[in-house]
Amino acid sequence: MKTTHPARTPRLEHLFDAELQYQPGMEAVVPAQGREGELIGSGDGRITGEKLRGKIRWSMFSAECVYLLVQAGVTPSPGQHLCTTNPGGVIETDDGAQIRFDAKGYGLRGYDATRPHLWHLTMALQFSTTDERYQWLNTTLGVWEGEFDEHTAQAHYRAYAQVTPDRIEELARILESSLNASFNPQGYTLARELILLLAEGQPVSPERIARVLGLAREETLELLRQRPSIEWDEDGNIVGAGLTLRPTLHRFHMQDRTLFTWCALDSLMFPGLVGQTVQVESPCARTGRPVRVTVTPEGVKQVEPPDAVVSLVAPEASPDVRRVFCDYVNFFHSAEAAAGWLAEHPGATTLPVAEAYQLGRRLTESVFRHWAGPDHPAAA
Repeated sequence: MKTTHPARTPRLEHLFDAELQYQPGMEAVVPAQGREGELIGSGDGRITGEKLRGKIRWSMFSAECVYLLVQAGVTPSPGQHLCTTNPGGVIETDDGAQIRFDAKGYGLRGYDATRPHLWHLTMALQFSTTDERYQWLNTTLGVWEGEFDEHTAQAHYRAYAQVTPDRIEELARILESSLNASFNPQGYTLARELILLLAEGQPVSPERIARVLGLAREETLELLRQRPSIEWDEDGNIVGAGLTLRPTLHRFHMQDRTLFTWCALDSLMFPGLVGQTVQVESPCARTGRPVRVTVTPEGVKQVEPPDAVVSLVAPEASPDVRRVFCDYVNFFHSAEAAAGWLAEHPGATTLPVAEAYQLGRRLTESVFRHWAGPDHPAAA
């Protein structure tokens, strides 16, 4: 197996601006257990940005913080005062999602000697959510920096997310390059039509695929022989070509039948190819615990557990795509569960399920030149 993982330089991208207001007497939004320092206070506010907009509730915990003196009516000694900060809270987006966040960093009072009541704060951010629309935040680290005014009890922050440019585009380019070295347009057409025929749940005869392709039987057989991954039954019919009638780890349940796929990415790609909603179930390749995904031609509707990921490698050029690629592309319960596997496969990577779906859709559209959806019905 050959694996490659392109070098990608992360960058900070604006995520949102926050306007926060301390609210005296407000209960803590997050528990104190595991947090650094004492509870300074809680409050609410609003965030605005292209990717995130909504309400925010938070609690600030801090160690060695002279703001406690200020709250008690005591004026801190002149000069600069540094404290550690460990806030947490919940963002409720305007479109109904709940996103939890945690932050750690520092606050500095007295950075401006002429206005000692102002604080400058900088913190690292981490997010978690079960909402599919914001799953990308679970693997995104961020930073926010801003100012807190003791006189008004207001804070103004600007938050940035650490993003890796065009991650899906980068992976799609690598996989397309590898596949194009192994398949010609006729080979892609053969693969697409076999998947659509196998989706009916019955073995496919060489004669039937020949009729669909508009080729002679012998010409079709020659094409099939060039694909060593294809599965045959004892009667000389095709029973597997990405989508398969034979059991694998990846169950692919659609309508009244259960089929299987060669790999996790297949199970995310093929609903768009056949134009149907599919229930996917596969064991975590490390723990054995089930991963369940509901996939439609329009997107991933549900992932259980929400933090599940898909492993990926960049295969060497080979007509035996199952051996060099599919056997390494599995579901894992979480990025943590996949860590050991990644250590054993240098150059491999993982994607959250929703991002793996986007990668699969890109490949289906570019490689198979087909995507079944509201405006593109499944091929006959």
